[in-house]
Amino acid sequence: MLQSDEKARLVPDTATLVSILKCGIHIEHLKIGEAIHTEVMKLRLLDKDVMLGTTLLDMYGKCSLMEKTQKVFDESPLQNVASWN
Repeated sequence: MLQSDEKARLVPDTATLVSILKCGIHIEHLKIGEAIHTEVMKLRLLDKDVMLGTTLLDMYGKCSLMEKTQKVFDESPLQNVASWN
């Protein structure tokens, strides 16, 4: 519950973030994807949701940013068949 003097801050859940990333972030919208990635890391969501990590991998891969793709893969503690592919 927010105190009366606190500003309300909406924090999207992982399903919302995955949906945003999947809706077509390509190189021309990369700044949006990178901002989401920064927020994901700040909230430590990569530790809890393999789908979010896999979607970040897909985004950076579609933008041909293999170094960033590798970094996300290495930072992700949760890996499955989808993330390896």
